[in-house]
This record gives sequence, structure tokens and C-alpha cells, in this order.
Amino acid sequence: MSTGEGHLGRAYDFTGPLWSYPEVAEALGVPYREVPDAGPGPMSWINAQIRAGMLEQRTDDLERVLGRPAETVVSRARGSRH
Repeated sequence: MSTGEGHLGRAYDFTGPLWSYPEVAEALGVPYREVPDAGPGPMSWINAQIRAGMLEQRTDDLERVLGRPAETVVSRARGSRH
């Protein structure tokens, strides 16, 4: 698939390979530490969803549109591709 024709009216869920905060910290060469939530509010809710694994979804939509494997957050943090 390309970014040409065939996309009108389609919905995509662009995701890449799954990653975790400890993996990204390791790739960046910094220590990982859990930071407590600041209190009630949207960020607290989002952090709770992340910890519970509620946002762990993966589709191949991005790779199909790109026509190649999606770059990973961890590989990008390490300065390499794929």
C-alpha cells in the first residue's frame, strides 16, 4: 500500500512496535525510576491506563501505508533504524 489512492474514507490506527519506559531509559543510557502520579487529573488517569496495559495495541496499518517496517522507539533512542 502507498500513500496514493485507496485511502479515502478509511480509518487507520497508526501504531508501532510496543515499548516500555524501562526499555527506553536503557536505550538512552539513563536510570529508570517510577515517578508517583501528581494527583487527580488527566495525566494521572493516562499513567494508570499505561501501567494497566490498556494502551498496548498494535496494528500493521502504519507498516502497510509506509511499505516497510515501522521504526521502534527503542532503536530510534539508540540512534539506529529498525
